[in-house]
Amino acid sequence: MRYKIFRQILGKTQKEIARIIGFSQQFWADLEKGTKKMKNTTLNVLMQKFGVNPDWLEGKTHILFCDWQKGLEIVKCKSTLTRWELLFLLEVMSWVWSQPLKIEKTTAEEAFIANLKNVIKETRKDFIINLCYAVKYVLKKIQNLQFRTSWLENLLQVYGNLISKIDTIQNEPPSLYIARELAKTLHSFLCEVELDSLDEFKLSSFLLPWGYYVALAHVAMKQGLIPLSSVYFEYDAFIWDQEDSQIISKKFEIQKGNVSIKYEPSFLHIDFNKVKISLNPEEAFGFFTMILEAPKTENEEFSVLNYNIVYNNIVIDKKTIISIDEDDQENLIRIIQEIATEKPDFWLFLQKAFVKKYGFV
Repeated sequence: MRYKIFRQILGKTQKEIARIIGFSQQFWADLEKGTKKMKNTTLNVLMQKFGVNPDWLEGKTHILFCDWQKGLEIVKCKSTLTRWELLFLLEVMSWVWSQPLKIEKTTAEEAFIANLKNVIKETRKDFIINLCYAVKYVLKKIQNLQFRTSWLENLLQVYGNLISKIDTIQNEPPSLYIARELAKTLHSFLCEVELDSLDEFKLSSFLLPWGYYVALAHVAMKQGLIPLSSVYFEYDAFIWDQEDSQIISKKFEIQKGNVSIKYEPSFLHIDFNKVKISLNPEEAFGFFTMILEAPKTENEEFSVLNYNIVYNNIVIDKKTIISIDEDDQENLIRIIQEIATEKPDFWLFLQKAFVKKYGFV
């Protein structure tokens, strides 16, 4: 039974969690001791409130959360995760990194995200390096084990090819495929290897906070939104920071030709003389990155969230098309570049706002 472990993951006292589920503190204490058994109805209450997997609580599986979104809320902003939380994080990270690779052909409905496989090919190199460090750390722990299960021996053989290249992988392009395989390897080993508090601290230092934001992209992707690659973000955009949710209140407006961008605390308005696009601060960095990066691609196409640009046609929600001429597109690019270079604090603020809501790949 893992009731005590789960309570500690939540950071709750016995009294607090008992109050949440509507039972006495003594009842929860007996659950932790194993002298009482949780009924299915109470297990469902815990599942609904926290997204925890009832089978995990009963010791039947390694899968901690059945509701990933609620699970991400629980691990958010933690500096050290337990083995079970690390397994959860790696599970979601592997899923996120596998999704773009699955897009092979398109239907009419999928046309909007068809270019995803061409745009998102790589993650950040430092993520790959940290995953390699984490795998090597666990391998060293495995080498020092006095006894290895037959299943663990089998895993060492299954991942033997990757293990043999672990010191050279970080010199290869940081592809999503490599990131996914490293995360899957680490996840498989942690299913079989117990960790002490020092191990949990070390592995957490390799995977946080960036791993949380990779996993957070799952929420956006489940909503049909297209994620943004982590390569476009500054490192300071995804460190744990309690102040980065503060809205920059100073208004400004920049105009070049027929195009202007006006910032108010809650919105950025892009005005093309006759047409206006209003963005909230959370999505603005993704939109701006799309505008900057599209001309660099082979088809001058780029997608992020619910936006897509093909040449000089901006598509919103797969239905609204805004066509801009080359001069307006160039002026928009110049304004965005000016914001990035002349207003670095604001540019970083937009990055933080985006990553805290949508994560990255």
